[in-house]
Amino acid sequence: MAGLGVLALIIVGGGAAFMLGFLDSMLGIEREKTSAEIQLGAPVRVELPQIKADLKTGRCRAPFLRAIVVVQLDSKDQDKLEDKKTEVIDPIITHLRDQERQDLTGKAGSDQLRFDLVNILNNVLAPTHVHGILFKEFLLQ
Repeated sequence: MAGLGVLALIIVGGGAAFMLGFLDSMLGIEREKTSAEIQLGAPVRVELPQIKADLKTGRCRAPFLRAIVVVQLDSKDQDKLEDKKTEVIDPIITHLRDQERQDLTGKAGSDQLRFDLVNILNNVLAPTHVHGILFKEFLLQ
């Protein structure tokens, strides 16, 4: 019975070694190597109009944000963003008005905002994929 298990292990192990190509050099087999190449190209940068929004607060005098956002995306998708600037700005301002000042301060706050803006843009411009967001101006008062 133990000999049958060892025999099964040798057969399965040998088959796996052959399928994975470990025995190719011993058997003199040369397989054609294939590779996939992705052409991404350099992203273009499109500047959105200046965004102004008052932030959420329970006080009378609300904090204020003024930002200029630059979107990085493929050159073939640039026209789609230009055509939908109004549809892009509206959800961005809505998102900003739901934020509090402490949510946007520091590196963690700006990184989270950058992540949120990429998600908003990807949803509005789908199936277009935004590469990133750059802040040309970010003034929080």
